[in-house]
Amino acid sequence: MHFKQSGHTAAILVFLALFVTPAAWAAGPAPQSPARPGGPLVTVDFRAVTGDSSPLIDLKVADVTLKVDGREREIRSFELIQSRGKSGGAARAAIPAPFATNALATRRRDTLLVIDDESIQPGAEQTVKLAAEQYLSSLAAGDRAGALTVQGSGINMGLTDQHAAIRSALAGMVGRGRRAEADEDSACRTRRVLDALVSVAGNFPPGGAPVTVLFFSTGLTAPGVATLATMRSNSVSNPTGMCEIQARDYQQLQAAALTSAVNIYVVDAADTSASSLGASNRLQAGLEHLAGVGGNRLIQPIRNGERDIARVVRENSVWYRAAFEPDTAERNGSTHRVELQVKRSGVDVSVRPMVLIPKAGGQAAAAKAPAARDMLREAKGCRDLELRAAAFASREAGTDKIKLVVLFEPVDPAVVLKSAVVGLYDQKGRLTVQGTAEAANLVRKLPTIALLASPGVYRMRVAATDASDRGGTVDTDVTVALTRAEPLQLGSLILGLAEAGSFTGRLTFTTEPLAIGYLEVYGVGKAAQLSASVDVAESEDGPPLVQGSTKIVGEGTDDARVILGGVPIGPFPPGDLLVRLVVSLDGKPVGRAIRTLRKGEGR
Repeated sequence: MHFKQSGHTAAILVFLALFVTPAAWAAGPAPQSPARPGGPLVTVDFRAVTGDSSPLIDLKVADVTLKVDGREREIRSFELIQSRGKSGGAARAAIPAPFATNALATRRRDTLLVIDDESIQPGAEQTVKLAAEQYLSSLAAGDRAGALTVQGSGINMGLTDQHAAIRSALAGMVGRGRRAEADEDSACRTRRVLDALVSVAGNFPPGGAPVTVLFFSTGLTAPGVATLATMRSNSVSNPTGMCEIQARDYQQLQAAALTSAVNIYVVDAADTSASSLGASNRLQAGLEHLAGVGGNRLIQPIRNGERDIARVVRENSVWYRAAFEPDTAERNGSTHRVELQVKRSGVDVSVRPMVLIPKAGGQAAAAKAPAARDMLREAKGCRDLELRAAAFASREAGTDKIKLVVLFEPVDPAVVLKSAVVGLYDQKGRLTVQGTAEAANLVRKLPTIALLASPGVYRMRVAATDASDRGGTVDTDVTVALTRAEPLQLGSLILGLAEAGSFTGRLTFTTEPLAIGYLEVYGVGKAAQLSASVDVAESEDGPPLVQGSTKIVGEGTDDARVILGGVPIGPFPPGDLLVRLVVSLDGKPVGRAIRTLRKGEGR
């Protein structure tokens, strides 16, 4: 997004000159690191907790021993990842993410609630609802959650940061279980559960942020329990052997989980105050078996005062990512055995027993991505091309619609985009608005697509392809609206830099000394005195860390003004901060605009 020298921007340049030194204007892009000739490093995620499930946050590389296929490996990179949730020792309060991305989300928790509603009797859903509420209440504003029931006609909500929508869906959830379930029926239900969990694992390929799956059920058929003779007793509804559960059925789920980003926890949803399926030792054994497949213990929230759910929250708020470089022969697209130990006493380590090492040159050999316009309509997302995207609202004169400017970019700055489209889906899942990027726009550092949409809440998808025919999609919820600040209205606050004589929007920052905020204000009367202040803080209501200066642009021509706010960011370490711009009319604050600024490591 560029604002060149015309109209308002003549004043913008005067304002920028107060902050930017000649050296900063002349600074060019930093050199990029060369590609690794043998292929990318392979990562191993693990968790380390004390006996009370408190996460360790001070491990060093020297504390960890990593073995793959029995041979110790050098840890080439080591990263502590802390979610922004309310539990787990996060350093400060949660703030919204500055953009949506399909790349690894190192500070966000993703949780999918999978409910075996056919095992829960009508009226006995409270166990699930209480446990789910405790978990949801631990999530930060930017964390995502989703929910689905194994029964196809029940809940089916993808990952979203709209937690109220998840709560509303769960409030209406009704159990579909039978009071007396025959052996063959429980076996067929177990088969549906295992198939559903395999499908869930397939939707989260390895390399992405870990996804916590909380699976709720009152009982499952363990391997070998449903005998062939039992099946034959009801051969009309269940042909012989069709639902017989064997060890390989659970092993298939284990294989799918090992080659995905999911971490499965099994929650016993039995209502101990009433007779239920969970009271059966036979079906309890199935839950225990599934918990072992996931590599975690069986969670029993009611019997332990819901403390087990709290432990899951703590354990999944902090994890580590260790990376090693495999040998050429190991880049074979197969799974390899992993052992990881921490050289401290009293520490429990949770790590996947296997790791998938992709084939050498796997990216080059990948299938050609569909066209961007086709990816816009596919239900499944794509992460072959990692992208960032954000949307900003502004007024469009002469219409009751809102102008939505979408900024997007590849995570790798060396990537050249070939095509890109943006679509908005309404609450009924209908594609209502779409736009396509022009070729000249795609070569910019930060391409943009502008859309006109009616006010409302939408799911936005950005789909793009690059010169290597890789594809990527980013999905996020957006609210298309102006912010009311009576008697004014505010557009979205955009953060950027001064580049080549103009304001240019940015999604990330590194070593820049200054960030510029750009905010459009509407409804300003000619006699009104508009003013503003800007600062940087760690939270919406926290004390300012540094204050900046503002400039009002666009005096007297119409009721629209532009507020520019410059804040020094050079001294801050990498991380997320909030830029807060307060708008005042005749000396009285009437509204404010807030935007998260992400500062990364300089190269």
